Amino acid sequence: MGLEQSAGFQRRKHIKSGLKFSTKGAVYVNGPQRPFRIEQAVPDSRISQVIEESLAEYQARVARVLPGAELSDDDRVLWVSSGVPFSFYNGVFRSSMNIAEADAIIAQVKEQFVSRNLTFTWQLGPSSYPLNLTQHLLENGFVHDETEPGMALDLASMNVQIPTAANAEIQTVRTETEMDRWIETWACGAPRSFLKICKAIHGQLTLSDDSPWQYYVGKLGNEPVATALLYLGEQAAVVHWIATLPQVRRKGMGTAITLAVLREARARGYSMAVLTASDDGVNIYRRIGFKEYCKISKFKYSVRE
Repeated sequence: MGLEQSAGFQRRKHIKSGLKFSTKGAVYVNGPQRPFRIEQAVPDSRISQVIEESLAEYQARVARVLPGAELSDDDRVLWVSSGVPFSFYNGVFRSSMNIAEADAIIAQVKEQFVSRNLTFTWQLGPSSYPLNLTQHLLENGFVHDETEPGMALDLASMNVQIPTAANAEIQTVRTETEMDRWIETWACGAPRSFLKICKAIHGQLTLSDDSPWQYYVGKLGNEPVATALLYLGEQAAVVHWIATLPQVRRKGMGTAITLAVLREARARGYSMAVLTASDDGVNIYRRIGFKEYCKISKFKYSVRE
């Protein structure tokens, strides 16, 4: 990942500033795009590390764009404070420290988020240290939020012979209006206040062929029914925000948009894609060829207003 490492919290950085192919009925309708970078094959022994680093890299990259965001990246923790009340974009995404200093560092990090009145998450993976960091978090007021498998796919061998939704159309998002529809589809049924926050965050991100984040919408009959986000990382392509509306679930729409995103990653020169899988999506990913390499857990600290 190549994230800068430095000693101590004093080095905190502040940012104060926004082809066409067909397969089994799915059609990707946007024009050809240039390769972003060419990746070499990753040995199995490093895949879990690449999963962790790629997830953290995405969070850090977004933080460097958002107005008012703060980011601290040193040899012990990487934390991101976005400035907006959306816990996914507020949290610790890498942590490795001596057991003797764990509680002190946790307290320092908590102070950063409490001072901004932001609920946040602390993400743990196989490289997190000390090994009993989970216990330290629980003793400091965190609660377990979720644990998902960290998965990776060799893009050269992905299985595309899977039924998908008939007449599915997958498009890239390139305008503000399209982004608004993407968010409304992804967060279907959410309160307007939540949608407003999401639009404020994602509206800061550039929507172009050269952008490291590529948004996709899946449509049936010109109606958006599915979403996906592809992050073009330093070591792997990262898949986020695969979602489908309730009325089209288990009809191949999630598979269609996932395959479209993975084909795009491969076309841009990537050898590997990574993600964390929800219970709803894990079987789809396994059929495509993703394999589980680690567990990624999140612990939430809620800040009371």
